[in-house]
Amino acid sequence: QRDYVSIGLEISDGAWYSYWLGALPQSPNLDRAIGLFVNDAAKTHPEVASKWAELISDSSARRLAVRRVSTAWMRKDPRAATQWRNEIC
Repeated sequence: QRDYVSIGLEISDGAWYSYWLGALPQSPNLDRAIGLFVNDAAKTHPEVASKWAELISDSSARRLAVRRVSTAWMRKDPRAATQWRNEIC
């Protein structure tokens, strides 16, 4: 069951969700919300998910998000995924 910080947004509302995330103050809850968004967005829009994954402040959560984005992106565009991983690592 997905929480989406109790407001029921889905990835199909990605632009709104991105706007909403960008308006929230930095906190562990924000990291969790970004992680949920990244997990779903990586499946269809890994290039968008990659930008958000980099913003997670908790290093363990960020590594997990980066790994999920990388795995999904490798299936879609291995060259772009590799380039991104090389830039952030």
